[in-house]
Amino acid sequence: MHLIEYVGMFAGAISTISLIPQVWLVWKKRSAEGISLGMYSSLSLGLFCWIIYGLWHKIPVMVVANTLTLLLCLCVIVMYFLFAKKPRCP
Repeated sequence: MHLIEYVGMFAGAISTISLIPQVWLVWKKRSAEGISLGMYSSLSLGLFCWIIYGLWHKIPVMVVANTLTLLLCLCVIVMYFLFAKKPRCP
């Protein structure tokens, strides 16, 4: 394995791990207040495209890292709707 492949694995791991604190915080507080749905939606779309790119070029580390990161983003999106404050009826 070449050094650049280790750099790619490290980048994938750090990118994935970076979302864990956000997922944990939203889950722990049962609130997605302050979360940008637009950011997580566009990030999810970008990650999906990276997965397709990785599959096309047969780059397993790219596929795995971006799939895990996409799953974490989708967790935040699901919790955004799950914990959304429902408007009260007067």
